[in-house]
Formats: sequence, structure tokens, C-alpha cells
Amino acid sequence: MSTPLAQSGSDLAAAFQLPGTAATALTVVCPAGRQLLVNERSLERPTAIDQPAEYRVPAGNAAEVRLRWMTQQRETEVQRLIFVTTAAQLEYRPQSLHWSGESLLSVYGGTISRLTARVPAGFEVVSVESAGLESWTLEDDSERAGGTRVVLTWRQPVQGDRIIRLNGVVVFSAAAGTETAGAGAT
Repeated sequence: MSTPLAQSGSDLAAAFQLPGTAATALTVVCPAGRQLLVNERSLERPTAIDQPAEYRVPAGNAAEVRLRWMTQQRETEVQRLIFVTTAAQLEYRPQSLHWSGESLLSVYGGTISRLTARVPAGFEVVSVESAGLESWTLEDDSERAGGTRVVLTWRQPVQGDRIIRLNGVVVFSAAAGTETAGAGAT
């Protein structure tokens, strides 16, 4: 198939009527310095912008496909919302306080692959569990004396809901007797 390109400012555009078959795919070459949009959706460029790129675009059984080659990639503003709801359980023992928390992480309007959470001073994290979790690390919180941060990294970006389970302990020093640790989340 071929069709003449229409110019719209510095962009080039084309529209195709497709045959009514069950599975149609187009191979489209995008010249260096241009970004391809298919039906007004930007595609991730498979090569650097200074190199020509070849796209294989599945069209399914669509009746029409609109292609646009732009000289610069349009930036779109996406609002990403992240909510965390946590339920915690504390178990007091004579020399320590054991705690566990289950958090529901909800991500809307995008994805995340890394999450950093503050751990209250004096609390020690001993385990973290979450589906697809690649790793978790502890680091000092430079903004709070004695504070710690737990950094969670997932193998694949998280979208929608994900459960996170944390377990930890607060050990009371023998000299201090019984101490009370404050809990807080940020």
C-alpha cells in the first residue's frame, strides 16, 4: 500500500483504508529525526532519534489507520496517583515489641518499580514480602536522626493494587527499662 503524505506544519501525515481481514499489520519506516504516532498515540522508538526506525504496527481488524511523523516528540503530562493503606499489628513482649504491617499499594495513571518508605526511629525491619519484589534494602534516613528508609524494587513495574507485608521488631535496652517507641508513616 502507498499513499501521498500530507504536510501539516513540520509534520507529515497519512491515512489508510484497510482491507477487512482478521489480522492486519503494517511495517512503517520512520526517518531519522522524526517520531511516529499511530492513530494519535505515540510509539516508543526502537532506535535512537538520529537513526531511521522500522515499526511493525498491529492494526487488527481496524478499518482505518492514521500515521503521523512528527519532528519532535510530544510530551504529555500524566498525573500519577499513589495511595497506601496500612493495617498494623503490635505484640508486646518483655524485652521487645514485635510488629507486622500489611499495606495495600494502589497506583493509578502510571506505574512504579521502586518505592521508598520511612521506618520510625528504633524500629528494625526483619522481612518484606510482596508479589514480584526483586529486592528490598535499608538505608539511613538523612532527614531524620536515627531514622531508616526501606527501599523496595519490583522486577516489573507495578500498576493497580499490590500487597506489601513488613515485619519487624523494637528491642528495649536493659538500661532504659521499658521504653515507648513512636510509630508514624510518611
